Amino acid sequence: MRLPHLIAAGICMEVVGLFGQTPAAAPAYSNADFALRMHRELVRPEPNANFVWSPLSLQSVLAVMAEGARGKTADELGVCLGLPMSARRPGDLARPWDFTSFHQANHDAIKALRAPWAATDDAEASRLYRESEHKPDRLTRAKMEELTTSGSDGQGPYRPFVFRSVDRLVLQKGLPLEQDFQSVIRGHYPGGVVESVDFQGGFDSERRRLNAWIAQQTDGIIKDPIPADAWTAATRLVSVNVTYLRADWSHRFDPKETRPGKFFAFGEKSVLLAPTMSHDEECRYVALNRDGSIFPTPDKVPTGSNDAHISFYPKEGGYHVIERTYAGQRASMVMVLPTRFLRLTELENALTPAQLEVILRGGKERTCMVQMPKFKTRTDASLLAPLALMGVTSLSNRNAADLTGMCRPTPLEGSLYLQVLAQVTDIEVNERGTVAVSTTFAGGSLGGIGVAPPTRPFIPQFIANQAFLYFIKDNETGQILFMGRMMNPTK
Repeated sequence: MRLPHLIAAGICMEVVGLFGQTPAAAPAYSNADFALRMHRELVRPEPNANFVWSPLSLQSVLAVMAEGARGKTADELGVCLGLPMSARRPGDLARPWDFTSFHQANHDAIKALRAPWAATDDAEASRLYRESEHKPDRLTRAKMEELTTSGSDGQGPYRPFVFRSVDRLVLQKGLPLEQDFQSVIRGHYPGGVVESVDFQGGFDSERRRLNAWIAQQTDGIIKDPIPADAWTAATRLVSVNVTYLRADWSHRFDPKETRPGKFFAFGEKSVLLAPTMSHDEECRYVALNRDGSIFPTPDKVPTGSNDAHISFYPKEGGYHVIERTYAGQRASMVMVLPTRFLRLTELENALTPAQLEVILRGGKERTCMVQMPKFKTRTDASLLAPLALMGVTSLSNRNAADLTGMCRPTPLEGSLYLQVLAQVTDIEVNERGTVAVSTTFAGGSLGGIGVAPPTRPFIPQFIANQAFLYFIKDNETGQILFMGRMMNPTK
């Protein structure tokens, strides 16, 4: 018996610019816990290697699988993705989870990031600044940043933040795709296009055509992501998501201030030199102790004291966090830096969902001195094994996978199951901002007493000269777009 092939590819291309901002309220579904658990599994094989991946890109692929899954497969996906218990359907063995909140979270993040950019109006920006008494809140800053954007990139008016997300579902002519499945996917992913092709008669030409479409959607940055051996005449279904984000930092680093700096790759004895950017800015800051409790960062310190003194930061095992937002305040990069040379793997394994919530949302804005290396890294990750370690085992089992909500099995060809799930992600961080590109490809067979001394405001020193963790997130919904670790900026 020949089994029909299922191929799903999620392509996520992002170019990001960072800066500080106050996070919004959490949606009904948050991908933070899922991202943290998956990240642990992904970095486990090479604990000292740089790594970057895209939770949002992976979700775009899993969204198609989840909506078409039934029985055990659906149950495993719901648990793995960390759906809220309110989405559980008690007693429904065929459809144990309502994936609406999952789809809605993806939809809301895309909608927020794609919101129209305001037309340039310096006078209006000045009025908003005056009305805020020179202390604009996040929403006002966002509007001001949009209103004061000007210039050209050679292809028309320049915008420092651009986002788009497009979906495509391609199936073999005659494949009985379930109408309920189609309507849900179309409803939550309005950019989606469902089309029928003849994989049996020209699977490689269809692969090349789709690769050309992906290259067009990503401005030529992602080329030929679907390899020549990915499809065969037995391919039956292909799902593609292309997500593109280009953004500058809300406050760029000055390239003239970039100098060689020490980076302790594997503790104090392994010292590297890396181009290091430096900037004083207003950004969200929070410090935590080893147990996850908030470290009491001082607001003021005695005049003449050193802001870098160890007493102002958590003891060994603790960590501190800054958030640098992108232009328009729509997205940001959150960086987590261990103190006293704590091994990053210890931090990654110790983090709890509650601690991650503080990392992504806690603390307050204050002036910080930020130093961080310029870096560029690329990761090729196979995702089926990590997904199985998180409990999703039936999806890639030809005898156990249940995707009948997507397409019912046929007597001759049998049922769809997942055979390959991989992601390739690139990220570059420099003075202007961030460029991140992710391609996800899934395929298969279907105090004291007395006078107080004079004080001054405390300026936290966030000096990223050792391994650190980072997140790129949508600030309206809190969805994590990218997550990574930087162990060695020279690689």
